[in-house]
Amino acid sequence: MRLSLALTGLLVVGDALSGNALATDTSTHAPAGAPPAVNATVTDWMARTRVPGVAIARIDDGRVAWTGTWGKRSPDAPVDADTVFNVASLTKPVFAMMVLRQAAAGELDLDAPLSTHWVDPDVADDLRHETLTARIALSHQTGLPNWRGDKPLAFGFAPGERHEYSGEGFEYLRRAIERQSGQPMRALMQAAVLDPAGMEATHFGWDDGIQAHLATGFGATGEPYAMDYLRERGPNAAANMFTTIGDYGRFAAWVVRGAGLPAELFADMQRPQALHPDPAEQFGLGWRVTSMGAETVLSHDGRERGVRTQVFVFPATGDGLVILSNGDNGELLTRPLVEAALPQAPALLEAIDREIWRYLQRMPSRQVGQLAQMLPRSPPFMARLLYAADTALVADSPMDAADRAHAHDAIAPFLQALQDGKTDPARASALVEMLLMPAPEQTGDGPMPSRWRERFSRAEAEAWLRLLTDEG
Repeated sequence: MRLSLALTGLLVVGDALSGNALATDTSTHAPAGAPPAVNATVTDWMARTRVPGVAIARIDDGRVAWTGTWGKRSPDAPVDADTVFNVASLTKPVFAMMVLRQAAAGELDLDAPLSTHWVDPDVADDLRHETLTARIALSHQTGLPNWRGDKPLAFGFAPGERHEYSGEGFEYLRRAIERQSGQPMRALMQAAVLDPAGMEATHFGWDDGIQAHLATGFGATGEPYAMDYLRERGPNAAANMFTTIGDYGRFAAWVVRGAGLPAELFADMQRPQALHPDPAEQFGLGWRVTSMGAETVLSHDGRERGVRTQVFVFPATGDGLVILSNGDNGELLTRPLVEAALPQAPALLEAIDREIWRYLQRMPSRQVGQLAQMLPRSPPFMARLLYAADTALVADSPMDAADRAHAHDAIAPFLQALQDGKTDPARASALVEMLLMPAPEQTGDGPMPSRWRERFSRAEAEAWLRLLTDEG
């Protein structure tokens, strides 16, 4: 599950299509290095989390303001500007922008049935495939699983019935577009995204030329993974993109400048696309959508073995942040790096926390038990839960302000001790259990809503603080 919490012929779309700021950066702007506060935060948190290598790009006013690299890309080499990361699902927004550029050029209708060009043989006898569209695929409403694995592809629910994150949905769309255009994904991406965004070191699928600069993935305790399996990776709409921090920073900057899209389509990209009522998650076209007051934030993350990546873009202000790391604990870096690098951090993190809590409130009860067992064994996911509960329950509780601040400040030390094996996992389990209300008896066969606690009394908030701090 993802709490994260948690996109005919070679296509060239000119800037004349854009109703936004210029989509091509023709300046000679050279990014400066990371600010001292960011450098100190990265250095501190890399040591705490045992993440070997990190690369960051900060976008300001639609331009890459600075990039920074820290630590090791492999046991014997440092991360530098040429380091190539497997960015996992950060591929999806890049693919989505190609799709939107095709739509802007009139080469593709976001709402036309994909079955005109492609029907997967596994679902050919299921007529629900006739309702699949590019819009439904880009917003994770296909009803297809994340990955089919060694099983036949099958619908878990009717397209548009609800959200469920799906790499297979993106791959379904890729196959349809390749057949419609007569062009392979690599050629389409080069013309529609890489060239206009200025991405010169990005590859879709394995390329032998990246071997010398490839970032090795590391486990949670610092052991390097064997990386030979990546040689088998081919072009994929949902993953398998290899790129540098400079290239992905330029991509994020290009997006916040409008990406050469008409204003109406650029706005549609940022609009929640749910075809069903009261969605637990909000997806636009290729991006997760977070409302931060009147401002919309677009984001995406990537998670694979030894890979943790994150991008945030703020189209209204031209800001953005890209974080690439090569360690299983890399997600533990996101919050402190956002706080150090983005002026919008307090509002952004609060909005994300409340999104996570909303997601939990709408989780089917059959999944709650699985989650409760998994969380205490995963410091990154436990972090998301604790901060979400802090924002949704503790911060709104009648507990004294000083105690509320104490509870917030206690989360990081608790997670550090959990990661280091110095906290009894039973304490983590007790915190999860405290957030669960007794579920009502289920009637019928349908999923019942989960029963996460909706509020804390003063006594409950104080008990939460004692459990977090192990004080009595």
